[in-house]
Amino acid sequence: MASSGSKNNPSSDANNDDSAAALRSLGWIGSGVILVVVIAVAVLMYNFQTDKTGQIGDTIGGILNPALTFLSFIAVVMALFLQQRELSLALNEYRRSAGALEDQRSELIEQRSNAIFLMMIEVHRHNVDGTQVGGRDNPYVGRKAFGILKTLYSQKYEYFMREPPGDPTSIDIIRRAHNEFRRDQDVVVRHYINTLRHIVKYVEATFKNPDPYMDILRSQLSKSEIFCITYDCLARNELYLLEKFSTDIRAAHDGGDFFLRPEHLALLNNALAENGGTLSTVAT
Repeated sequence: MASSGSKNNPSSDANNDDSAAALRSLGWIGSGVILVVVIAVAVLMYNFQTDKTGQIGDTIGGILNPALTFLSFIAVVMALFLQQRELSLALNEYRRSAGALEDQRSELIEQRSNAIFLMMIEVHRHNVDGTQVGGRDNPYVGRKAFGILKTLYSQKYEYFMREPPGDPTSIDIIRRAHNEFRRDQDVVVRHYINTLRHIVKYVEATFKNPDPYMDILRSQLSKSEIFCITYDCLARNELYLLEKFSTDIRAAHDGGDFFLRPEHLALLNNALAENGGTLSTVAT
């Protein structure tokens, strides 16, 4: 992580190089000043006269005091540069550490979200496998149970279509059949639909790209389950799941023998259109 961080901060490396160059320049300047002072003192000492030692001392003092003051200034500047460099290195290290911690945090959140999603998929499978329809002696279980639910719903619908003769383009008959159907199978269907809705909402609220997770969820659904979802949501005008599984409804319709009446496809398209959906999501 540290090597990648230094690659991602070329400006910081450039600043460190500039600081080092400045320190070298200041060092050369200080060395030059010291050399000049030494030469000046040597010349004065070589040419001094004994009766002018006071003047020589004043001269040396006049040279050394500014020189030493300048060297002190150089030392302060060098110390500031070194301090700035240390702070810059510490700041860069902190930023790299913070970036690594943020990446680790994101990975942990993603792993936890994936684990929760897989648990929800497992709950969905458990619901499907635990679904029972029929008598206690020989019940239909699992996916076969959803096939029986489809048959039972179809029977209810055909009953209301016969007495009195109904209009296949009317949503009312679908709702009457649905109400009668849920009197016997309400617990099974309601629990299944609620769990499915929670999974879809979790995927949309959690993942930036929900499509792969929705594909996993769709792969768990049988054609009979799609049928139950379609007519349950259509009867209750719950368009949320209809929109989310519109491609699955289209695929089931394209496979043939899906809708109870061909006119029901138009009902579905009209319901989606009223909610701002696109008609192209379900083929005609």
